[in-house]
Amino acid sequence: MDKSKRIILVLIVLLLIIGLLVIVLVNHQGKINKQTNSDIEQTATITGFTEIKDHKTYYTIREIINNYIVYMKQINGDEYVDASRLNMTKEELKEVMQNDGTTAIKEILDEQYIDDLNITDDQIQKMQNKYMKNGTYSQEVIYNLNVDDVFTYNLTENITIALVDARINDEEFDLLIKLDKENGTYSLFLEDYITKYKYDKNMSKKDINIDNKRIQKNSYNSNINMNPTDSYIVSQYFSEYRMKMLNDTIEAYKLLDTEYSQKKYSSYENFENYVNSNRKKIEYASINKYQVTEHDGTKEYVCIDNNGKYYIFIEETAAKYKVVLDVYTTDLPEFLEKYKTNDGKIKVGMNIQKIFEAINDEDYRYVYNKLDNTFKQNNFPDEASFEEYVKQNFAHNQLEYENCKEEGNLYMFDVTVTEGTESSKEAVRKTFVMKLLEGTDFVMSFNVN
Repeated sequence: MDKSKRIILVLIVLLLIIGLLVIVLVNHQGKINKQTNSDIEQTATITGFTEIKDHKTYYTIREIINNYIVYMKQINGDEYVDASRLNMTKEELKEVMQNDGTTAIKEILDEQYIDDLNITDDQIQKMQNKYMKNGTYSQEVIYNLNVDDVFTYNLTENITIALVDARINDEEFDLLIKLDKENGTYSLFLEDYITKYKYDKNMSKKDINIDNKRIQKNSYNSNINMNPTDSYIVSQYFSEYRMKMLNDTIEAYKLLDTEYSQKKYSSYENFENYVNSNRKKIEYASINKYQVTEHDGTKEYVCIDNNGKYYIFIEETAAKYKVVLDVYTTDLPEFLEKYKTNDGKIKVGMNIQKIFEAINDEDYRYVYNKLDNTFKQNNFPDEASFEEYVKQNFAHNQLEYENCKEEGNLYMFDVTVTEGTESSKEAVRKTFVMKLLEGTDFVMSFNVN
C-alpha cells in the first residue's frame, strides 16, 4: 500500500472515531439536560406554599387575625371594661371576660388541632398571656400587629391553608389559618402546632398533614369575606402606617423607600425627631383625597391628609409597600415622565412647586440647599436665618404663576404668593431666577424685598 493510501485510511479511521465521540457526548448531554429538567420539575412540585398575591385573600386573613386579637385581649385584660357599670367586682369581671374570650377562641380552633394537641381551656389562656400588656381591664390597649409574610396552599379547590408570619408587640405570632371558601368559614392552628410539625414556607407538599375536612359554621367562624376596593386599601395603608409612626417608629422607618429615607432623614434618629415633632398632626390625620396610579406594573397609592401632608405607598405586592412622605425629595415616576417631556419653562414651574411643597412641609433645609451659593452668602449666611425669613414671608401660601422668560441659561418666573386665610389675604409678587442643572437638579434665587 503506497503512502497516499495509508494517509487516506488513517483519516477515515480518525473521522469515524470523532463521529462516535460526538454521538456519545450528545447522548450524555441529553441525559444531563433531562435530569436537570426533571430536578427543576420536582422542585416546583414538592414545595407547597406560595406567597400571597391578591388583596382579597390577604384582607380576609387580616380580618380573621383582628378578630382573634379581640378575643386574646379579652383573656389578657387588655380591653377596657367598666366593672362598676356591670355591677361586678374586678375578679368577677375577669372571670367573665376570660371565659368569653376562651370560648370564642375554642370555637375558631380547628378540630384536628384540638385533638392532636389535647388543647384545654387553661392552655388556650396561657398561650395568649405572652402578648399581655396591662391585664387590668382598666384601659384599651393597642396591640401592634405586623404581618411580615403570608403563604398559601390549596388543599382542594375549596379548602386553602394560610401560613402567617407575624408579630404582636414585637413578640412572634405565627398562625395557620384554614379557609373553607364554599362554606365561608375558617379555623386556626396555633403556634405550638406549627412548631411541632415544623411548618414553614419551604416545606414540601407531602409534609403538610392538615386534612381537607369541611369547616362547619358556628357563631364565631363565618362571614369573613373581604372584597377590598382601592378606597379600602388606601384607608388601610394610611391607618396602618400612621399607627406604626406613633407606636412602632422603628418599623415605620424600615418601611420608608431606601433612596428617600437616605436623602430625607439619613438616620433613624432624624425620622424619630420628625415623628415626635408632628405627633399631634399624625394622630389626628385623616385622608383628604387620594389617587391611584400605575407605572410599569407598580401601583402607587398617593394620599394627601387634612394638613396637606403626602403619604405615598409604593406597592410591591398585596399589603407590602414602601413609603414616601413628600413629592420633592425624590422624583416619582409620574414627575419624571412629565419633566422629561416638557420644555424649560414648565420644568421651572414644577421645581417652584417642589420648593413650596417643601416649605409647607417645614423642610427648610431642602429649600436652603437649592439656593444659589452667591445669593445664599449675600442674604442667608446660615439655615436659621433663611428659616426665619421663610416663616415670615411664605407661611400658609398659595401660588399663582404668571410670566416666565428665558435669558441665556437662566429662567425668570414671576409668581404671586398669597398668604393668610380667606378673610385676611396678602399677596406678594416674587420673581424666581432658576438655573436648570443635570437631570432634575436646579439652583435658584429670588427677590428678597
